[in-house]
Parts: sequence; structure tokens; C-alpha cells
Amino acid sequence: MNKSNRDPRSDPRAEELKSFFNQMAERLNGYGDQMPDASHIGYFLNELGSRFNPERAGELSLHQKIGIVEQLEIDTRGYERRMVSMLNAGLDNAGVEMICDQLSSAGLKVDLPVAIESESAKMAWKVGATK
Repeated sequence: MNKSNRDPRSDPRAEELKSFFNQMAERLNGYGDQMPDASHIGYFLNELGSRFNPERAGELSLHQKIGIVEQLEIDTRGYERRMVSMLNAGLDNAGVEMICDQLSSAGLKVDLPVAIESESAKMAWKVGATK
């Protein structure tokens, strides 16, 4: 609409799409409220907002805009894979107990393990052992 010097606020379709985007953003934020860490949802919405503001996106072609969204989707899938990988690599309570037992069996004095948490999710364990 910028190319035609028309004000997008006066176009009913543009207003409809803006309203739809805002509803989807609210739904995503609501979903994020149920998650221990919703930082990537904020990242995704901020990137969309900043990349598609009228000053930056007014001259982009539809193909370029679709490319931006596709790249954000790729980034999001990569983020999800990294987070799943990190969680899968971590030990649960039983795994930490097993390591502590092995250290004790090897003659080491083992301190109580301490969970390192982020947003109430266990991200790592700190285990001290002395001989």
C-alpha cells in the first residue's frame, strides 16, 4: 500500500489482517504464559513486528516477506531442537543418584547433589566429590 501512497489504516482488508495478527499474537502470548520459559515466543513476535513495520517492510516484495517468515520458522525449529536436545542430555534424579553411587563405590566422599534450575526446570546438576 505504501507503493501506491495509500494509507493502510483506511483499507478494510489491511485492518482485518492487522486484527487477525493481533489475535494470533495474543493466543501465542497466552500459550507462552503456560510455559516455564516463553522467551522464544517474544523473540518471534518481536522479530515479526520489527521486520514488518511500515518503514522497513513497505518496499519488500511478497516473496521477500514470505522468505522472512520462513527464516523465522527455521530459526524456531532450530531453537526447539536445541532445547529438546539440552533437556534430553540432562540427567534425572535417578541418573544423578547412579553417578553419586558410582563415585562413592570408587572411594570418593560425595556431597549432596544440587540442582541448577532455570524457571523451575532442572538444567544441570552440581556434584562435588573428594578423595
